[in-house]
Parts: sequence; structure tokens; C-alpha cells
Amino acid sequence: ISRLRSCGVIVGLPYRINSEVLGLQGFRVLVGVREQLGKSGRKSPIYRFAAEHPYVYGIIETLGSWDWELGVEVFEPRQAASVVRDLHQELGNQIAFVHTIPVFQTHKASYQQIPMVG
Repeated sequence: ISRLRSCGVIVGLPYRINSEVLGLQGFRVLVGVREQLGKSGRKSPIYRFAAEHPYVYGIIETLGSWDWELGVEVFEPRQAASVVRDLHQELGNQIAFVHTIPVFQTHKASYQQIPMVG
């Protein structure tokens, strides 16, 4: 662990991996689905897709302009495009839209509540 810290791979506590050091590029894939997709949560076909796809590291079900957000990390941008292609092949006309957004840097991720001062 100390070697990973000194190389800049582990950049904070709780441990947060700097995937750029490993040569990975991050993307968010925003997915809107049609009503017939039906099930939400772990029973959803898109959840199963994310769990099985090698480039997808996380999935969030959202409220708002899109329904699902996939976290994708790849070595080459064309691999992110393959996630979108595979998603369309798997779910077909159940997909309303897909937007792929590159993630250049995560500036801060805090998983703990910070007490208010003053």
C-alpha cells in the first residue's frame, strides 16, 4: 500500500484509486430507457448488463433527465464506444437515448458527512 501511495495511485482515505496513473480513461454513460424496461434496481436488465460488462465498474439509478448512469473505465476511447454498442445490442429498442461523457478528473469525492462549523 505504501508503494501505491508513493506512486500516486492511492490518493486519499478512504482509498480512492487514481485510475489515470494506471492508464485508464473514465467515462459516464447516461442512459434513458423507455417505459417497457419496467423493473428497477437489481432486477433491471440494464443492471444485469452493467454487472456483467468488463468495462463497467458501477451503475446508479437516477431521477431526472436520464434513468441510469454507468461508470466506465477503459484504456482506449473506442472501448467506451463498444459499451454503448453492446448496450444497444443487449437492450435494443428499450433504450431511449445514450450520452457518453468523458471524465477528465474527479476533483473531490467525499463519502463522509462533514460537520458544519460556526
